[in-house]
Amino acid sequence: MKLNPQHCVPTLVDGGFVLWESRAIMSYLVDRYSKGILVPNDPQRRAVVNQRLYFDLGTLYQRFGDYYYPQIFEGAPANESAYGKIAEALAFLNTFLEGERFVAGGESYSLADISIYATLTTFEVAGYDFSTHGNVLRWYRSMADCIPGAETNRVWAEAARPFFDRTPHMSPFQINPQHCIPTLVDNGFALWESRAICTYLVEKYGKDEKLYPKDAQKRALVDQRLYFDMGTLYQRFAEYWYPQIFAKQPANAENEQKMKDAVGFFNTFLEGQDYAAGNDLTVADLCLVASIATYEVAGFDFKPFPNVAAWLARCKANAPGYALNQAGADEFKAKFLS
Repeated sequence: MKLNPQHCVPTLVDGGFVLWESRAIMSYLVDRYSKGILVPNDPQRRAVVNQRLYFDLGTLYQRFGDYYYPQIFEGAPANESAYGKIAEALAFLNTFLEGERFVAGGESYSLADISIYATLTTFEVAGYDFSTHGNVLRWYRSMADCIPGAETNRVWAEAARPFFDRTPHMSPFQINPQHCIPTLVDNGFALWESRAICTYLVEKYGKDEKLYPKDAQKRALVDQRLYFDMGTLYQRFAEYWYPQIFAKQPANAENEQKMKDAVGFFNTFLEGQDYAAGNDLTVADLCLVASIATYEVAGFDFKPFPNVAAWLARCKANAPGYALNQAGADEFKAKFLS
C-alpha cells in the first residue's frame, strides 16, 4: 500500500523505482531494457501504439469489466446496456484492423498487440463470442503463434475460468432480444416463444409423429390452432385480466365478451372431434390446455361451452405432464388472482 496507493496489481519495483498499471509497466520495460519495434521510436508510430493501449484500458477491457465483474463479484444481474457496449468496443477494434495485420499497423506486432491479446483471451475464457467481428477473429488467431508468452497468458486466463462459469456464457440479451420466457438453448441453438419451442422439440427429439404430423394438411391444422392459441385465446385472456392484475384497472366488459367469444370459437373447432386438430393429441392441445387451465383457475364458466369442458377433462386424463401444468396454473391463481 505504501508502494502503490491505488492498491492494484500488477505493481513493478525496479531498484527504487515503483510503477503500476500493466501497460505503463510494459512500455517502461521495453524502453529501459529492450529498445526496438515493440514501442517504435518514430513519434507517429509510437503515438498509434499508445492510442491502442489507452483504447485497451479505457474502452475494450473497461467495457468487459463493466459487464462481467458486477455479476461475478456482486451477484448483480446481467446489464443489457453494458453488454451492448462490449460489442461496440469490438466493432472499433475490428475497424482498426481493417487491412492491417497488427492493431497499430506496421510490419510487426507491438505492445498494443500483446496487451489487447491478453484482454481478448479473457473474453474467450468468459465465453464471449467475438467471431462476428471478422478482422478481430483473424488477428486473434494469428497472434497465438506470433506473440511470445502467449501460452503463459493462456494459462493465467484459464485460471480465471471458474469465476466466469458463474455467469451465462451467452448473454440473455444475445440469446433473446425480446427478453421473454420461456427461452430454450439447445447446444448453442437459441429459441423463444413456447409454441415454437414445442414444435421444435417434437421435430428434433419426439418419437410420436402424431404430436406434430408430417402430413401437410394435418400439420397446417395444428399450426392454425397454435396461432389461434397465441393470437386469440391466450391474447384475449391477457387483455381482460392483465390490466386488472398489473395495472389495477377495473374489469372491461367488452374485453370480457371477447374472451368468451374466443372460447366459443374453440368450442366450434372441437365439434365432432376429441382434440383440437382432430382425434389425436397434438402439441396444439398441449399449448391450448395451458391457456384453458389459466381460464379455469380464473373462474371462467365453461358450462355454455360443453365441447371445451369435455376436451379439458380429456386432456387432464391423457396429456403428458398435465399435473405440472396444473401446478403452474394454481400458482398463478395464488399469486395474482386470489
